[in-house]
Amino acid sequence: MIKQDFVTGMRLKKKKIIVTGGTSGIGLAIVSRFIQEGATVLVADIREDLNGIIGNLASSSGNRAHFRKTDVSDIAEVKEMVGYAIEVMGGVDSVVNNAASFTFGEVDTLDYQRWMKAISVNVIGTANVCKSTLEYLKKSDHPTITNIASISSFIAQAKSLPYNSTKGAIAQLTRCLAMDWGVYGIRVNGICPGDIHTDGWYERGISRQKKIDPSDPEGFIQEASSMSLMGRVGKPEEVANLALFLASEEASYITGAMVVIDGGATIAMN
Repeated sequence: MIKQDFVTGMRLKKKKIIVTGGTSGIGLAIVSRFIQEGATVLVADIREDLNGIIGNLASSSGNRAHFRKTDVSDIAEVKEMVGYAIEVMGGVDSVVNNAASFTFGEVDTLDYQRWMKAISVNVIGTANVCKSTLEYLKKSDHPTITNIASISSFIAQAKSLPYNSTKGAIAQLTRCLAMDWGVYGIRVNGICPGDIHTDGWYERGISRQKKIDPSDPEGFIQEASSMSLMGRVGKPEEVANLALFLASEEASYITGAMVVIDGGATIAMN
């Protein structure tokens, strides 16, 4: 196997970027990668308990990381967050919508509150951030929006109705925004990760495995790995590398795309 070292090329130098859900998992990997490439990043996350991580990034990057507690489903909070981003960064060149509600279940057991949690965060929350940043993105020389969807956007999974439905909606939201906002030069793309080894993914896997086979607490990792053509699950940093490419000028002719990053798992399913 050939190992490739990724060289930091400052591909996002002086870019001002908002990343939602950026204090952990894929979101944090994206924030870290963008800062490595020269960007200044405003992290908007409902989890204020993890903002110390962003403080550490700020200290190590010359104050190019900022945090704002934000519930993306609340348009008033989103507008305040964007106002703060303008205050501390002076503009917005790119947005990464990563905030998500991991709500699962079947239609006959789901109540209204759980449905609305998934829809308000995953779909309306994404739309809120896009809407609230539009006037600033129009002023950028290279504006981009990247929405983190999932392979759950286009495959059916058991007992996952609200999550899969809303991720499917994000895919269509991405395509429609690309069509509507192309006139402004705004590129809008989506990323569809498969199994990515984040803390959240691991915790959900452990919980599920306890119900299936408590004698093998990490059996879900082997199960997920066996579904990938690469024989393993993905790393958050690999998704971050893709997000970097889509936000950079190297992807200047890509818009309306939903890019799958799943180690070939969805091919193996067919």
